[in-house]
Amino acid sequence: MRKHANNEVGAVQPIREISDAVRAWADEFGERGKQGLTDGILIHTDACQSVGKIHVDVNDLGVDLLSMAGHKLYAPKGIGALYVRGGAKGLDGDGDFRLQRIMHGGGQELGLRAGTENVGLAVGLGTACRMLCQDQQESMTEQMRQASLIRSLHVQLQAKFIGQIHLNGPELPASPINGAWPRLPNTLSIGFRGLKAQEILGKVQDVVSASAGAACHSSNIPKISSVLAAMQVPEDAALGTIRFTVGRYTTEDEINRAAEAVADAANELFKQSV
Repeated sequence: MRKHANNEVGAVQPIREISDAVRAWADEFGERGKQGLTDGILIHTDACQSVGKIHVDVNDLGVDLLSMAGHKLYAPKGIGALYVRGGAKGLDGDGDFRLQRIMHGGGQELGLRAGTENVGLAVGLGTACRMLCQDQQESMTEQMRQASLIRSLHVQLQAKFIGQIHLNGPELPASPINGAWPRLPNTLSIGFRGLKAQEILGKVQDVVSASAGAACHSSNIPKISSVLAAMQVPEDAALGTIRFTVGRYTTEDEINRAAEAVADAANELFKQSV
């Protein structure tokens, strides 16, 4: 399994290239059985961060399974979906592969998960997905608007702290490169060298809602995340890393106020550290 987009720094992973490489290796070096080793290789990607933020197509990615979360695309919390190529009866449609039950009891959800379905949440997810797909041009326009906001925040902070801001992950362009974003257009992960992220956030919590690293892994104990460690981000920048995200309702004025508040807090802490 590989995440389509990293939840901490926003980098979009080359899932298609990974999928092709794995299957090419199997074709060349694997011992072929009745169907061939490649036929038995299943590729799953966690697309919770990317669905609703950038264009996602299972055929373009070359995956057999893809998971998504509703609250990441303005659907209700508590609902998600798993795409399975070929449906629940099998990836190749003839039943040779079957998903295993995760809850036993009733036969709900094609016998895979027992328990009465939450129809309201399911309808909410379906409606959110349908709205996203109705106007592809509007979706691209919104992606570019969010990218502009994120780039503005980065530029403003970088200008105030020359040499003291470390960008985690690839640069964010103003528009997709060859039709694809190298990172999520709504995500910015930057490290303030020599500062602690929790201390900055503590000073701006009434103005800015952001997180030290990934929101789902936050704690009060300063530590370098496994993602930043794997990226070999310098320790002084990793401990000061803050993840900012924007959404459909974020305005330019809010970005400017956030940049000012974060800059004031960081300036105060830098002065205290001298």
